[in-house]
Amino acid sequence: MKRNPLPLLAFLLLFAAGCKKDKTETVKTPSPMEGFWQGKYNNNIAPAALYTDNYAILFKSNGLARVYDMGTATDTASITAIQKVTGTWVPNGTTLQVSYPSDTKIVNTTATVNAAFTSMIGVWSHNTTVKGNFYLNK
Repeated sequence: MKRNPLPLLAFLLLFAAGCKKDKTETVKTPSPMEGFWQGKYNNNIAPAALYTDNYAILFKSNGLARVYDMGTATDTASITAIQKVTGTWVPNGTTLQVSYPSDTKIVNTTATVNAAFTSMIGVWSHNTTVKGNFYLNK
């Protein structure tokens, strides 16, 4: 007796299609900190000291920060590799901490970010000694 395998095959295909699980994708909301910020810093702890050098940070979504010590340059393309380093950033509400290597020391920054996440102002230090101030705008 010959049997037609087509109905059994059709049933198996329909059964397999019905068991397919729906994929649930988790969409990661970007942090308002992410992106390119540019401003200036100084080497003077006095609050009224003039900001003398250009400074920029690219905050990446993976917690890494590309820090540019731009000196008098106004464009990151014109600076040397020595003037750009990779560090880490940790947001905590409207406070931000960034750490990155500089020469033989680690630079730590602490900044307060405005509510619109468009500007920040803070201090930078080596170890626990404050060395200067900085500001950045998005």
